Amino acid sequence: MPRRQSSRPEPQTVRAILDFGTGGTRAAVVRLSDAGAQVMGMGQTLGASGIARPGHVMQRRQISALAEQSLAAAETDSATAATRQSIADDALVGLTGPFLHAHPATHHITRRRDVPLYAAELRLAMDQAQRQSLQALAQTVQSGPLRRSLVGSQLVGAWMVQSEDETAHRLTSLPDGAPSAGGDTLSIMLCNLSWPTQGLAMVRDVLDDLELGLHSVVPQAQAVAAALPRPNAILVDVGAEHSEITLVEARALSDLTNVSLGGDFFTQRLMQALSLPHETAQFVKHRAAHARVAPNSAVGRALHDATARWRFEVEEALRHLAHGGPLPPLIYLFGGGAQLPTLLTALRDYPWLDHLPFERHPEVERLAPYQLEGLNDPRGLLHSSSAVGLAALTIWAARAPAPLEQQLDEVTGRLVRTLPLG
Repeated sequence: MPRRQSSRPEPQTVRAILDFGTGGTRAAVVRLSDAGAQVMGMGQTLGASGIARPGHVMQRRQISALAEQSLAAAETDSATAATRQSIADDALVGLTGPFLHAHPATHHITRRRDVPLYAAELRLAMDQAQRQSLQALAQTVQSGPLRRSLVGSQLVGAWMVQSEDETAHRLTSLPDGAPSAGGDTLSIMLCNLSWPTQGLAMVRDVLDDLELGLHSVVPQAQAVAAALPRPNAILVDVGAEHSEITLVEARALSDLTNVSLGGDFFTQRLMQALSLPHETAQFVKHRAAHARVAPNSAVGRALHDATARWRFEVEEALRHLAHGGPLPPLIYLFGGGAQLPTLLTALRDYPWLDHLPFERHPEVERLAPYQLEGLNDPRGLLHSSSAVGLAALTIWAARAPAPLEQQLDEVTGRLVRTLPLG
């Protein structure tokens, strides 16, 4: 598939943002400059394109064809508000789905209470904590059924703890010059993320077909977490075949899990309850997402029962993530399968405090792309809740890591070369 060469008058980079969903491929084209990443065009192609799906073997040719259509549409769309098309040089690929695994770990390092914390000690502690985390992850990967690769490392937080009065001071940056306050324990929480190595090979093959270089792969939930309007939250991303549940602390992904119920589950329930063919059930579901459905109607009862089952699975996922609590009292609902009003109502009305350790009854909001911090989308191309993930990835494309994150990246890059995680 030969691609046109770009000819730009100024030294700017055009990057493709690719999201291989189970129900289709989305692509955005962004122009990178000192001001950030501006969305220039967007394209979408429906069809099964999940790179890594349990129980499915995806063909490279099929995925490449869908990706090529989406990318071509995005590049063509970019000419709408410009004198020429924006042709991508490389790609950032978002990762999501049941095969994305989180590996959180907290390390407590004992130290002298009366000694202030200097940057050198914090760097050494992060090195030690990440070394232990990656060694444990490598052992887990070697004993598992799939070979896995490290695709993300997240510093959730670092705290200086005074055990005498049980106070903890969160460190927000590397001590530079002046030392930070002392304490007898330095606690570091990390979350590493892994993905099947075979899936990464498929990503590279598809990009070769598109004549694109691979800039990076990014767990989509990590990108969403970093751009949230509020720092502590639970993300409920409802896709076609699954729902991804993510715990976010201080805009950092601290853990995630999946439930195998997404938008297709509601279609299947309508098919079973009303004896409808798939296409008709899809139409009924989409209509129910945009028009009121009587609760006592056949459609209303079917959706109510399906929503109750989905909500139960979300509750079980949150119980897994809580580890005894507490959970942040804010739930963001988004994704292509989250359009049904019954999902929002079910999460808002459920007596969470009777079942899970929330700090208080949680607020539940539908998350939209415009709420994400740093989105530069002057044409409003990424406007629906289903585009939140893609919008977050466009923001991530221009993101500069904070000093502590940069330190972790350097440590991780050095360590991963010595472990079977590449």
